[in-house]
Amino acid sequence: MPGEALGTLLQSRGRRTAFMTPSTLTWARWDLFLSGRGFDRVLTADHLGVPFSTSWGVDDRVVFDRALHWLDEDSDRPFFLMIWTMQGHHPYVPAKDQPVVEYPTAKDPLHNNFLNCLWETDRQLGRLFDGLRRRKLDQNTLVVIVGDHGEAFGEPHAVWSHGMWLYEECIKVPCILWYPPFFQGERRDTVGGHLDLNPTITDLLSLPPESTWQGRSLFDPNRLSRAFVFSANGDYRLGIRDGNWKYIYNANEGGHELFDLASDPDEQTNLADQRADVARQMRRHLSAWVAAGRK
Repeated sequence: MPGEALGTLLQSRGRRTAFMTPSTLTWARWDLFLSGRGFDRVLTADHLGVPFSTSWGVDDRVVFDRALHWLDEDSDRPFFLMIWTMQGHHPYVPAKDQPVVEYPTAKDPLHNNFLNCLWETDRQLGRLFDGLRRRKLDQNTLVVIVGDHGEAFGEPHAVWSHGMWLYEECIKVPCILWYPPFFQGERRDTVGGHLDLNPTITDLLSLPPESTWQGRSLFDPNRLSRAFVFSANGDYRLGIRDGNWKYIYNANEGGHELFDLASDPDEQTNLADQRADVARQMRRHLSAWVAAGRK
């Protein structure tokens, strides 16, 4: 894929760089995607010397252990470290030494395991924060926590997993920026997408974004409150969020849905016919987005 990677940019600015994951990178040839993306070291489940706990790889704890060790290898140089966790992915297997909690909000045993896996990943993130504090790095290190997709378990829509639907439970992700000297627990309602992450990070680092990047910093006062999404593992669906409006178009069947997330956060009332003017405008935005992608 064309375009400059964030790792390449930061590596060229003198930072040591690494990508670490408890997963194997053989699925969809992720290993080829990471090649030449500016990482001095790419560490996967195949390099950790630990038996796999699932078909995907090992427990998240193992890679956080290695990440904390890597911080000490050349502690005088600034760094860019990307940790891609995997324990929260299906089949949702808790760590071997992890006490499993029965969550009253769990919809079924599989969902309960998923919540326990999220708890374990949160615990490992806590270890990372503690490690940064012990190393006196908490005052000059930006930590960005983001998910790659949501995960559906049958509510509020009768859909499961991810990649096939564009409802909020399938696509809404956490985005947490941790930097104690700058952020003091503020929560914002900015609408953005993954392509805005790189420009946001370089903005906070006072670096110019790469010209190949299409996103805008989440702190750009002139940015539009808009994000585009799509799914292609079932019907081909295109979606747009613009402020509180959300529009989904099924390119296979031609059907469409329009929701006002301010009054209907669970997306239960389709307003596509009632607010045809809004649906028409949103579809124009989608058409322009698709056309731009074909260039």
